[in-house]
Amino acid sequence: MSRLDSGSYAAFWAISDATGIRPEYLIPVLGFESGLDPSVANGAGAPYYGIGQNYGPSLPTDPDTYLTWPASQQLTEVVQPYFEGQVRTYGPMASGIRVYQAEFYPASLKTARGLDDVVVASPAAAYESNTVFDTQKKGYITPRDLGAAVKKSLARSDVVAAIAATYALRPWEWQRDSVYGDDFGFFATLPAWAQVGIGVGAAAGAFAAAWWGADYLGKHPRALERLSPKNLLATLDRGLSSVGL
Repeated sequence: MSRLDSGSYAAFWAISDATGIRPEYLIPVLGFESGLDPSVANGAGAPYYGIGQNYGPSLPTDPDTYLTWPASQQLTEVVQPYFEGQVRTYGPMASGIRVYQAEFYPASLKTARGLDDVVVASPAAAYESNTVFDTQKKGYITPRDLGAAVKKSLARSDVVAAIAATYALRPWEWQRDSVYGDDFGFFATLPAWAQVGIGVGAAAGAFAAAWWGADYLGKHPRALERLSPKNLLATLDRGLSSVGL
């Protein structure tokens, strides 16, 4: 259950202003990681703590003290600097998927650019301790898998409420899609098999159009003559003359 204090919503906008990471991208990621609870330690016993499940040795205080901080303080003093560093290193993040890559396995931001690229695979420890993402038991985790986690987080009422409360501070702002954001167009969100099908279909269509055009011009050679620059200019001149120009 969310344990956000009132200052958290302004803190989300401060992170957005500093990093470009919009609240609707970040909040679902934190919701999946910690349930938006700043007092949560890692459930598997790993040294990760708080709302952002940040690494213990990187914290500005000891973990026990850190877990007593309100969410707004953790967001301001730890989560924001963390993502500022990731943006400096890897560039802008304009989707929940990219934010989750930065949260979970930042190095993948350089290598896993497509939705079905590999973020991390078995037998790496980062995979073995996070098989929750690999719901299809493929043996590896993809950006698409992280997107599914963001989507699952968005089904939580506390995550939805946190996004709404954050936007209430800036009603002139408009929300993007939390999963794909501005990083992924429609084509990129399709499964690999669908992308291949569309590509083959487009190539076949282009070939058919080229074949038809060649066939038509072969049967009507004067059509090509009518498309010459001289004839096109003459047609334009007649059109302009007809309207008094």
